[in-house]
Amino acid sequence: MADATKTPKVFVQLRTPLGDSAMDDTNDSVKVTISSGGFDGVVTNAGTFATQVDGDALTALQLIDNTVAVLGTATYSEATTSGNVIGVVRNDALATLAGTDNEIAPLQVDVAGALFVTTVSNTTHGHAAYTNVDTSALATIKASAGTMYWFHATSIDETVAFVSFYDATSPTLGSSPKLMFPIPTQGDAQGAGLTINFGPHGIKFTNSIKIGAATTVTGSTDPGTNVVVTNVGFE
Repeated sequence: MADATKTPKVFVQLRTPLGDSAMDDTNDSVKVTISSGGFDGVVTNAGTFATQVDGDALTALQLIDNTVAVLGTATYSEATTSGNVIGVVRNDALATLAGTDNEIAPLQVDVAGALFVTTVSNTTHGHAAYTNVDTSALATIKASAGTMYWFHATSIDETVAFVSFYDATSPTLGSSPKLMFPIPTQGDAQGAGLTINFGPHGIKFTNSIKIGAATTVTGSTDPGTNVVVTNVGFE
């Protein structure tokens, strides 16, 4: 049985490369003794261990770090800013590259390198529509702030009529319109008109969207019953 009162010792023998050891000719070895209490410290995994990286490994790490940017603050600098190359698949005709839902698929480009995109029909959103078959005195399209995206008008009068849009709570027909459009005529009652698309961003109205029609630019005379028909796309 081991004697707990005695100091434990560990002997490590290191064979010398020359066979004979000047320190121990008898055993041809170097004896290292580690006695209990002889090491002033404790070896643990605590603390930070510095690791030095150089050469190709350091270059690779630096290149990876170069493409990391703080969104909202980082800016582009030509010939300086670096980024990752994204691979795409050329398909002269758009093809299905994923077999089922939730599978990962690559981006696809056509023969010119243009990215394929598709539009998806939306049955829950879209522009509201306004129609007025007797546009004359001021009428409200929307009583609050909104956006007008397109406008169509026809007139069956022999003379030109003027359709105006107002961005005000209580405007006056013929005074300070936001937009005004003369409706063309053929010089008879056969009818003529125009259609204007204001693009994806539309025309912003801050207070309301109101419409009216008159026979002159600054007047308020009614063009006639059911003479000017207007349709407006808005939201």
